Amino acid sequence: MTDFVSSDLHFGHPNILKYCNRPFDTVNKMNNSLINNWNQIVGKEDTAYIIGDLSHCATYNQVASCVSRLNGNLHLILGNHDTFTPWQYIEMGFSSVHTSFKYRDVYMAHDPAVHTALPKGSILLCGHVHNWQPFNPNNRSTDPIIYNVGVDCHDFKPVKIDDILKYIIDNTNPVVG
Repeated sequence: MTDFVSSDLHFGHPNILKYCNRPFDTVNKMNNSLINNWNQIVGKEDTAYIIGDLSHCATYNQVASCVSRLNGNLHLILGNHDTFTPWQYIEMGFSSVHTSFKYRDVYMAHDPAVHTALPKGSILLCGHVHNWQPFNPNNRSTDPIIYNVGVDCHDFKPVKIDDILKYIIDNTNPVVG
């Protein structure tokens, strides 16, 4: 079993195609590609954290349909476009719903601006900023370390949390306890 993370899928959001220059002709093609990419990587027994903006401009039934097709034990950290109630997300198939989350010694929150409230030397996995580079060890202007897990930065696929942590540790000296 492996743990994965992703954000900013924006199921059902027609304008995200142009805002982020996503390579899909229609929202339906984007939704299906995101789901197919997800299921090629995340297995049914794996755990996956979606750090916000699961959808936008979609109905409950449209979002529930997309979620029902995703592999894994799903956890949602709410983003600014996640407008259903936590109970509705649970009904859709999420195991838990949070405003922020701590995974081992790593923090997860949708908006990277929360880094100012975190302990020095920690790691924040976030989304929200779409085409912002995931992490640049040569130009790190924040402490804690911020890593963008959005689909726009990762070929529209989720990422293994352990791969992210290994990359960060290999390229910096964070205090991870």
